Amino acid sequence: MIKAVEYDESSITFYGTFSKSESDDFATYDVLPDGTYTFELTPQTEYCGWEQDEKYLWSKEDALRTCQRLNGLGVRLKVTDGKIEEMSFGS
Repeated sequence: MIKAVEYDESSITFYGTFSKSESDDFATYDVLPDGTYTFELTPQTEYCGWEQDEKYLWSKEDALRTCQRLNGLGVRLKVTDGKIEEMSFGS
């Protein structure tokens, strides 16, 4: 559960609890403790949504505002070495 989100041009910080998995299907996962998690945003970060197994691109601005609104959409981050490769949303 995420309680708050802050961002700037180069990073995003989540305050709350995360689930972490090494696999794409989240068949097994660890629950990370309540805390502060900051990730780097790069020019290569891809922002997208999923609807019925179809991926569609979002703008960076729309993705970051959606995170900050805490509107109930699930956000999935693909992170390598602290850098977000992909931020995707789904319900």
